[in-house]
Amino acid sequence: MNASRLFSRFGGQNLSTLLCILLAALALAAGWILKSAVTSRTFHFERSGVTAEIPSKWLVNNGFAGEELVFTANPPLDYNLSYQVRLLPVVPGGKTTDLVVTRNLSQGQTLAYYKVSGQQAVQISGSDGYQVNYYYIKVNAEADLPVVISGRDIYIEGPEKVLLVTIENTASHFDESLPGFNVFLETVKFEKGGSQ
Repeated sequence: MNASRLFSRFGGQNLSTLLCILLAALALAAGWILKSAVTSRTFHFERSGVTAEIPSKWLVNNGFAGEELVFTANPPLDYNLSYQVRLLPVVPGGKTTDLVVTRNLSQGQTLAYYKVSGQQAVQISGSDGYQVNYYYIKVNAEADLPVVISGRDIYIEGPEKVLLVTIENTASHFDESLPGFNVFLETVKFEKGGSQ
């Protein structure tokens, strides 16, 4: 049966509907294949009650027991791109914005030319959170020129702790690294207790 007979038999509208259904099915299949490919390139990480799916072959450095830093993760040979996860204590009667102010002040004292470029309340996987965008100048003794680093802190409120998930990268590559970070962010969870 040739295309003109098929078209006349089903009519233009029915054929369009059939093509739309076929394209939607193909798009869903392509999305599932892409998701499977991405998730197969990660490994499960767990420490101090925090779980996350980290890109495979990334280097993971654990923080010391009892400190706020749980871990940092970097791709091999690129130490400008970094994911960091911290657990901050909840201040009784305090708000997450109190932690934001304290961290911003601390960052401003330790990083060269630290500047907050925007902040707002956000929803992360159904939880209340707060997002802070910032940048600073990274002076590298091995490089000829300083590097501008852009970063984003995501504070996720919890009953026992506030989960702080951070991405940093060179300003010129920051936007292109956000989709991978957003996938990572969706996998980061904190459960009360947990092993060191």
